Amino acid sequence: MNSSLHMSIVNSHSKMNTAAKRQNGPVANHCHGTHCHGNHCQGNHGLISHFCNTSDNDAIQVDDSMQEERNSNYGMSRDYDYSAPPAVQEKMRRELKFFFMNPYEKYKARGRKPWKLGVQIIKIILVTLQLIQFGMNQFRQATFFEDNEKAFNNIFLKDWDPTYDSFAYPKTRQLYALYLKDDVYEHMDYAVYKYSQLEKVAVGTYEFETADSRDIHTVTLCNKHYSYLNVSQGQFDVNLTTKIDCLSFQVSPDKNISMKSFLRDKGFQMSFDSMIELTLKFSIRSLHVKDLETLSIPDCVRFNITILYDYSIHGGRIAVSLSEKHSIFYCANSVIGEQEAQNISYLVAAYDVVIMLLCTVSLLLCFRSLHRGRRLKKKAETFFQRYYDRKLSRQEKLEFLNMWYIMIILSDLLTISGSLLKLLLEWKVTTDYDACSLLLGTGCFLVWLGVLRYLGFFPKYNIPIITLKNAMPNCIRFIVCGIILYMAYGFSGWIVLGPYHHKFRSFNVAIECMYSLINGDDMFATFDEMSDKSTIVWIYSRLYLYSFISLFIYVILSLFIALIMDTYETVKACHGRHRSNTPLEAFIDECNDCPESGCYRRKKKKRRKTWKSVCCCRRTSSSSDEATPLLH
Repeated sequence: MNSSLHMSIVNSHSKMNTAAKRQNGPVANHCHGTHCHGNHCQGNHGLISHFCNTSDNDAIQVDDSMQEERNSNYGMSRDYDYSAPPAVQEKMRRELKFFFMNPYEKYKARGRKPWKLGVQIIKIILVTLQLIQFGMNQFRQATFFEDNEKAFNNIFLKDWDPTYDSFAYPKTRQLYALYLKDDVYEHMDYAVYKYSQLEKVAVGTYEFETADSRDIHTVTLCNKHYSYLNVSQGQFDVNLTTKIDCLSFQVSPDKNISMKSFLRDKGFQMSFDSMIELTLKFSIRSLHVKDLETLSIPDCVRFNITILYDYSIHGGRIAVSLSEKHSIFYCANSVIGEQEAQNISYLVAAYDVVIMLLCTVSLLLCFRSLHRGRRLKKKAETFFQRYYDRKLSRQEKLEFLNMWYIMIILSDLLTISGSLLKLLLEWKVTTDYDACSLLLGTGCFLVWLGVLRYLGFFPKYNIPIITLKNAMPNCIRFIVCGIILYMAYGFSGWIVLGPYHHKFRSFNVAIECMYSLINGDDMFATFDEMSDKSTIVWIYSRLYLYSFISLFIYVILSLFIALIMDTYETVKACHGRHRSNTPLEAFIDECNDCPESGCYRRKKKKRRKTWKSVCCCRRTSSSSDEATPLLH
């Protein structure tokens, strides 16, 4: 289909040249079929002694060609053989060729400055520095909250072992549990007592909530349980409707209380048979003191602490865990050197505003380029429909949509949103650091990827990009087939091995374990940690693991790499050779005018006088902005 369309374009072009020679003799002002040599146009049989025409001559020739078309010399014949005047055809070729030039070629062709490239270079520097500053502040903040959580574990959890805070795998924190009823009451007694003595015993800067200039030592105990459960002589009576009973009470730093007797006196029923989970909640305040390196002033922080006694499985073991939720709030303060910190904070805010403005400029430039591409696409559609009676294919239409601009627009939107959220964080309006880091991190990631577009203009750097682009369709098909096989192993491993292997205990963990096996991580441990309580499952695990590892490492992964390498070798062998894949590219390739030829330069706009713009006088043909429009 593409080759036939290509031949029709070439045949119609040869007919046009023949007709033009019969009408006007040699086309003296036409550079088609020539090769640029310096600022001259060199033909196939010698040097034509004139310069390549600018858009002014093209405009005059387009007017003459349009008049000739009206006389039916280049119009539509009775047998529907479409042909375009040579000047119209050549002008369209140049316009299309200029559109698909890279910034350096456009600079040589018309002296057009690569504004988008300059903006992207400045933006990547500023956005990266912004990300570094935000990252330093965020990591100090994250370390502050992590250290406080570890401190709370050691303060409020009885017999807490510091090794539970380690990052060893499997996590030893899961071993912290209670097995006796008295241990549960003693554990709550310990937590409540340490809370009442927190300001005295803790190293950290902590204080209680206040009301009317008095400290409030409020603790809330909640019991989530089944409505009724009774087991007697091998029979049970149960109502699985859940209820939550809560009790709030004050504790005093001067005396200790026994939770068992206190709950009995308050009439708070707590049956371990029907209990699902027990929570102990209280809140404290703290101060996050910073230095000038973080470029921010100290924060007042509120910690809402929850101690969870989880007995949802009813397996005779109550797992205990502590969690905290923090929030930053405004508090009256006086800080020596606060003015200097505020000045630095204002500079950081101004820096964020500059980045937002720069991203807005980049956004507008990309939207303008997309609009120009859309306008040229419609002009090309009209041209081919009018003179060749054909429509552009979807692939040809997509050539006018630059996906790099879409990616830059997306990165600009993310960076603007992240910078705005960062300002709200600086002003203590919000504390959502995760959303801000997600926006800024993804935006910076796309900004750096955008640099690949400009590296792709150099022959030595664009091979990886072209390889990924050409290999992507086949890789996606291959990955789809691989995912189906991967999911089959995932579900079977989760169901069969899950009860006997902690790495397959949940579907998500099983998928992650399988992915690590493909990369050769922890293979022996996966084999060794398999339980041998069931012989048939143990044999199945061996067959499962051996077949999965062999299939995906030696077959699937090798084929995937070979697929990419085959594309790489093809791209490397054909590197530097231009091949017209579509009729549109074949049409553009017939224009041999190089960027330095001067054929792409436009007439500079003349300044209009003020009284002409006020009087709305009709402009003459000599004051037109550019050449006469190609298509009406």
